[in-house]
Amino acid sequence: MIFQPNSEAQVIKTIQDAYQDNKKLYVIGHGTKHQVGRPVEADQSLSLKALSGITNYTPNEMVIEAYAGTPLEEIEQSLHAKNQELSFEPYRLNILFGSHDTGSIGGAAAMNLSGSRSLKTGTLRDSLIGIKGVNGAGIAFKSGGKVMKNVTGYDLVKLLSGSYGTLAAITHVSFKTQPISPSQTTLIFNIANHSDAVDILCTAMGEAFDITAAAAIPKQDGSWEALLRLEGFDNSLNYRSKKLASLFRKHSEPQQLVAELSKARWKDIQELSPVRTVKGSIWRLSMRPTDAPKFITRLEQGQEKVKLFLDWSGGLIWLGFENENTQNCEKSIQHALRKIKANITLIKAPKSDREKVNVFQPLDPALALMSKKIKASFDPLNLLNSGKLYQDI
Repeated sequence: MIFQPNSEAQVIKTIQDAYQDNKKLYVIGHGTKHQVGRPVEADQSLSLKALSGITNYTPNEMVIEAYAGTPLEEIEQSLHAKNQELSFEPYRLNILFGSHDTGSIGGAAAMNLSGSRSLKTGTLRDSLIGIKGVNGAGIAFKSGGKVMKNVTGYDLVKLLSGSYGTLAAITHVSFKTQPISPSQTTLIFNIANHSDAVDILCTAMGEAFDITAAAAIPKQDGSWEALLRLEGFDNSLNYRSKKLASLFRKHSEPQQLVAELSKARWKDIQELSPVRTVKGSIWRLSMRPTDAPKFITRLEQGQEKVKLFLDWSGGLIWLGFENENTQNCEKSIQHALRKIKANITLIKAPKSDREKVNVFQPLDPALALMSKKIKASFDPLNLLNSGKLYQDI
């Protein structure tokens, strides 16, 4: 059975009824990314797609508020009409699963879905300033509001962002927005290898160029492209572009993409074009940027055919395997990671494989115990998205 409430009151009643009957619920938004995570143990589904609509948008205050089921595309179109945007530039994971629906703003919040610009502005949870939800006992709560505030105790806004619906059904969100830059340009350096590409990204980020995105993508001939995006007014862009080109001229003379061409290139990255066509599993790893070259070298020495690209100056690595055996792909990743600290997330794989491998980074005992206690305090009967993150969480 699928429940589709169109009001917060109906969400409360649905969860209260499930609590009384001890029925597990699969909480989803538009369902475009429901394949991310472990298979959920559920008796019924709770879709928040009908709980939709922008409730408040104040361009002068750069704050937008909406029900959780509001399409992400609707949010972005409303902001663009006032020359504003969401700062965290969320990846379009829906494309990996063959959907043109960008999903809901609540679903993005539940996943902390954050893209290339997060390198500069912070992830989604850094822009999320208010949240309403209903916990596993059917009790409604609210945290935050229209302005950033210091908090004591649980910072529920940060806690629920990235919780994948395991703690509460998010019903309403508030985000701070930012103005769209007048223009942008991207410098692309053709580099011989991934190590030099990462070095360029890290060096550039350490200088006062105000870079808003830094990625590296391998080419078919084995060389790499190092991409650096600048945003702002034309005079500033011209000055910074020349300084950047001069700094790395020993590597190559950069290609320059201006305005719409720059936007189009980063849209390809936002849509995960370098990895989305693989036949096998897709993974996301975060690590220190300086560890990325060692990891990639080890991975390329293995037996698996893999497509990849780096974002966040090398601190975020996307991997796509041609091998359809997800367990073998996980072994290849772990072998390449030897003594490198990283956070691993399996983004796409068949349901049967997601039951066998670690979809999310295993927790150390202390953190696992804390996570179980937090889960129990929000969802005492373990009814909401049971097993989505870990077997018993």
